[in-house]
Amino acid sequence: MSGHHLNDPRRSILARLAAATLIALTLGAAAAEPDNSGPAGMGAGACPVTLTPASVKVGGEGADNLVVNVGVAVGCPHDARRLDAFITVTAGATGVGNGTVTYQVAANPGAARQGAILIGGTRFLIDQAEKPPPRRTAFDFDGDGKADVGIYRPTIGTWYVLRSTQGFFSEQWGNSTDKIVAADYDGDGKADVAIYRPSNGTFYILGTSSGFKAVQWGSLTDMPVAAPRR
Repeated sequence: MSGHHLNDPRRSILARLAAATLIALTLGAAAAEPDNSGPAGMGAGACPVTLTPASVKVGGEGADNLVVNVGVAVGCPHDARRLDAFITVTAGATGVGNGTVTYQVAANPGAARQGAILIGGTRFLIDQAEKPPPRRTAFDFDGDGKADVGIYRPTIGTWYVLRSTQGFFSEQWGNSTDKIVAADYDGDGKADVAIYRPSNGTFYILGTSSGFKAVQWGSLTDMPVAAPRR
């Protein structure tokens, strides 16, 4: 009985079927494994991206035509999309191989902030400074950063100013011997109507935000430093 059992043809057939099944399973697993060796396979880690610079700092006033260089293997595709609304990708949103991404950053209306562009799966960080302080310009009576056309008529002590954004105004402030010393005395970004009176060494200031102020600082022969040089 023992010898007959070992030579049973049914056991031989079952063994061959089991071996064939194992071979098929092994070949199937090999075919299903992704090819990570290059762009054609596009498996995980196939196309690492290098960004130069890796991050950037931008002033609060914003900037246009900023560029980041994208380093990637030949044939590897990549794309770029903003992650924050104050950033705009203007060129290079898609590409293959090495390239560049051009972007712009809007002016900051408030506190310092951080944003990013996602390029080929890598974050490009953008740190932006806070809103810049108002630009100071001599004889800028409306705070737009531009000097305004204006005259002072000593015979009647009157200012006549044509502001670039807020139009004309006149102000009777001074007399024939006063020195004009218009400047931003209250820090609101706008020049204030002001005169220096040598006879009593006093500044008379009509602040756009703070109102009237008199400061005694000087004598008859002094020259006020805020006065325009002639």
